[in-house]
Amino acid sequence: MKKITIVIVIAMLVCFTACEEDGKAIVAPNQIPETQEFETSAVITTISVDGMTCGNCVAAITRELSKIEGVNDFDVKIGKVTVEHENDVTAADIREAIMAAGGYTPLD
Repeated sequence: MKKITIVIVIAMLVCFTACEEDGKAIVAPNQIPETQEFETSAVITTISVDGMTCGNCVAAITRELSKIEGVNDFDVKIGKVTVEHENDVTAADIREAIMAAGGYTPLD
Protein backbone atom coordinates (compact mmCIF):
# COMPACT_ATOMS: atom_id res chain seq x y z
CA MET A 1 0.00 0.00 0.00
CA LYS A 2 2.87 2.38 0.84
CA LYS A 3 4.48 1.74 -2.56
CA ILE A 4 1.28 2.69 -4.39
CA THR A 5 0.92 5.91 -2.36
CA ILE A 6 4.53 6.88 -3.02
CA VAL A 7 4.14 6.19 -6.75
CA ILE A 8 0.98 8.32 -6.90
CA VAL A 9 2.64 11.19 -5.04
CA ILE A 10 5.70 11.07 -7.30
CA ALA A 11 3.47 10.99 -10.39
CA MET A 12 1.54 14.03 -9.17
CA LEU A 13 4.77 15.95 -8.49
CA VAL A 14 6.09 15.14 -11.95
CA CYS A 15 2.82 16.29 -13.50
CA PHE A 16 2.74 19.55 -11.51
CA THR A 17 6.37 20.27 -12.32
CA ALA A 18 5.86 19.60 -16.04
CA CYS A 19 2.79 21.83 -16.18
CA GLU A 20 4.55 24.68 -14.38
CA GLU A 21 7.50 24.43 -16.77
CA ASP A 22 5.11 24.72 -19.73
CA GLY A 23 3.82 27.97 -18.25
CA LYS A 24 0.50 26.48 -17.25
CA ALA A 25 -0.23 27.17 -13.63
CA ILE A 26 -2.35 24.66 -11.79
CA VAL A 27 -4.90 26.11 -9.44
CA ALA A 28 -6.81 24.07 -6.92
CA PRO A 29 -10.61 24.39 -7.25
CA ASN A 30 -10.85 26.27 -3.95
CA GLN A 31 -8.33 28.85 -5.24
CA ILE A 32 -10.26 29.83 -8.37
CA PRO A 33 -11.52 33.42 -8.05
CA GLU A 34 -15.28 33.69 -7.72
CA THR A 35 -15.52 36.62 -10.11
CA GLN A 36 -13.55 37.49 -13.17
CA GLU A 37 -13.36 40.89 -14.77
CA PHE A 38 -13.80 41.09 -18.52
CA GLU A 39 -13.24 44.08 -20.71
CA THR A 40 -16.46 45.29 -22.22
CA SER A 41 -17.08 47.54 -25.15
CA ALA A 42 -19.57 49.65 -23.22
CA VAL A 43 -20.31 53.20 -24.29
CA ILE A 44 -21.80 55.93 -22.11
CA THR A 45 -24.25 58.37 -23.66
CA THR A 46 -25.72 61.35 -21.82
CA ILE A 47 -28.74 63.18 -23.19
CA SER A 48 -30.50 66.23 -21.76
CA VAL A 49 -34.28 65.89 -21.84
CA ASP A 50 -36.93 68.61 -21.96
CA GLY A 51 -40.39 68.03 -20.54
CA MET A 52 -39.46 65.98 -17.48
CA THR A 53 -41.03 67.42 -14.34
CA CYS A 54 -41.54 64.61 -11.81
CA GLY A 55 -40.92 61.06 -10.69
CA ASN A 56 -43.55 59.72 -13.09
CA CYS A 57 -41.51 61.16 -15.97
CA VAL A 58 -38.42 59.39 -14.65
CA ALA A 59 -40.37 56.13 -14.32
CA ALA A 60 -41.78 56.36 -17.87
CA ILE A 61 -38.34 56.85 -19.43
CA THR A 62 -36.87 54.13 -17.19
CA ARG A 63 -39.47 51.67 -18.49
CA GLU A 64 -38.64 52.46 -22.11
CA LEU A 65 -34.87 52.27 -21.61
CA SER A 66 -35.19 48.88 -19.91
CA LYS A 67 -36.75 47.50 -23.11
CA ILE A 68 -33.64 48.16 -25.21
CA GLU A 69 -31.46 45.09 -25.61
CA GLY A 70 -27.81 46.03 -25.15
CA VAL A 71 -28.44 48.65 -22.46
CA ASN A 72 -26.34 47.63 -19.45
CA ASP A 73 -27.23 50.37 -16.98
CA PHE A 74 -28.81 53.80 -16.89
CA ASP A 75 -29.41 56.76 -14.62
CA VAL A 76 -32.54 58.80 -15.23
CA LYS A 77 -32.91 62.12 -13.46
CA ILE A 78 -35.24 64.99 -14.17
CA GLY A 79 -33.79 66.65 -17.25
CA LYS A 80 -30.94 64.20 -17.86
CA VAL A 81 -30.50 60.59 -18.94
CA THR A 82 -27.17 58.73 -18.79
CA VAL A 83 -27.03 55.30 -20.43
CA GLU A 84 -24.27 52.69 -20.44
CA HIS A 85 -24.76 50.51 -23.48
CA GLU A 86 -23.07 48.21 -25.98
CA ASN A 87 -21.73 49.51 -29.29
CA ASP A 88 -24.73 48.21 -31.24
CA VAL A 89 -27.08 50.56 -29.35
CA THR A 90 -27.03 54.04 -30.85
CA ALA A 91 -27.82 57.46 -29.42
CA ALA A 92 -30.77 57.48 -31.85
CA ASP A 93 -32.13 54.32 -30.16
CA ILE A 94 -31.94 56.08 -26.80
CA ARG A 95 -33.62 59.23 -28.15
CA GLU A 96 -36.42 57.09 -29.62
CA ALA A 97 -36.99 55.44 -26.22
CA ILE A 98 -37.14 58.86 -24.55
CA MET A 99 -39.72 60.08 -27.07
CA ALA A 100 -41.67 56.80 -26.82
CA ALA A 101 -42.11 57.45 -23.10
CA GLY A 102 -44.38 60.32 -24.14
CA GLY A 103 -44.07 64.10 -24.19
CA TYR A 104 -40.30 64.28 -23.72
CA THR A 105 -37.80 65.90 -26.08
CA PRO A 106 -34.17 64.79 -26.21
CA LEU A 107 -32.03 67.91 -26.57
CA ASP A 108 -28.58 66.49 -27.41
